[in-house]
Amino acid sequence: MKKVVIIASFLVSLITLCSACIYAVKSNYQGNITINPDGSINPSTAPIQREGDLYILTDDLTGNLSVMKSNITLDGEGHNVRGEIGGISLKNVENTTVRNFVIRDGQYGVDLGECSRITVSNNTIMGTSFLIANEGLGGISVRGGTHNSIVGNRLENNFYGMYLTVADSTIGENNVVNNSVGIYLMDAVNNAFYHNSFINNDMHVRYRSQASSQLMNTWDNGSYSGGNYWSDYTGPDANNDGVGGSPYMIDNDNQDRYPLMKPWQHIGAPARISISSPENTVYTANNVPLNLSVDMSSSNLSYSLDGQANVTIAGNTTLSDVSAGLHNVTVYAWDAAGNVGASETVTFTVAELFPVVPVAIGVALVAVVIAATGSLLYNRKRCKEAQQT
Repeated sequence: MKKVVIIASFLVSLITLCSACIYAVKSNYQGNITINPDGSINPSTAPIQREGDLYILTDDLTGNLSVMKSNITLDGEGHNVRGEIGGISLKNVENTTVRNFVIRDGQYGVDLGECSRITVSNNTIMGTSFLIANEGLGGISVRGGTHNSIVGNRLENNFYGMYLTVADSTIGENNVVNNSVGIYLMDAVNNAFYHNSFINNDMHVRYRSQASSQLMNTWDNGSYSGGNYWSDYTGPDANNDGVGGSPYMIDNDNQDRYPLMKPWQHIGAPARISISSPENTVYTANNVPLNLSVDMSSSNLSYSLDGQANVTIAGNTTLSDVSAGLHNVTVYAWDAAGNVGASETVTFTVAELFPVVPVAIGVALVAVVIAATGSLLYNRKRCKEAQQT
């Protein structure tokens, strides 16, 4: 009997040890959030901190964030939002700012429905695609409304970078990169597009109009300030002033008279950097991917892990052999003028890695021990029966 107890204890210990190889990964907040017309937040447990008219997202979100209140600022502080259908939606609100979000997947990133005087700025939106009709479309979708500003966003690898049915609005300093359609304009009129960078989109601009002729928009900010950068522009720059010597033709009614020869960089403004990995979670391996995006070309890129000396990188990389425990990482980028930009500091955890056999091998050992224990008990029973006879 004593041997049986020892074996059973060994089995329990082995199973416990194998279970230690499996870690629960910290999840972000999951569920939809609404900021109601009266300013209240539903549910009340949602990770949004309110400071007067400033609403700050304090954790990554898997779900949709709906805004029904006017005259507020919604700040993502670099947190990720992943919605099954969309990320952030505003309907029939005014004088509101949406800034500093990283939004991925779904059908739209930010959707404005009949909204006016909205500012959408400094967001990174990637991977949205066409899923359901009568919903927002694209990285940034503006359906109706006037006098909106879409400024300083990065829209990458979306079906539509922007989908605009809007009038009298300003779209500037956005990086529109590797989308199927950079900007889709549906009966959009009297909008000003300048200092945007259209890079390697399958189609930079697509118009659709129910009128008999195309609708007019402005595609530059005058000869001194210039227009937009178009990656397929091949015109001359005889005086080397950084502005093309011939217009970029969008269609018969719309042209950029002063196309830029290089992607737009706001002089004196540092680069904006977004980190998509690591996230504020627990990692079960000590090699952690460092994935990031920068809104302008940089002469130098580096990261600092736990406040240590900067390590120069060319782009996405891996943080290798990170010790177990709590860590933080910050990415820095320098532009040609020497301005330095810094990302939000991301905190993450590497779980303790026990020097034990992998789970599959451990489970196999458990099975072997159980089989051996069963055989031992069976043989003991046979021997006992033989002695009794």
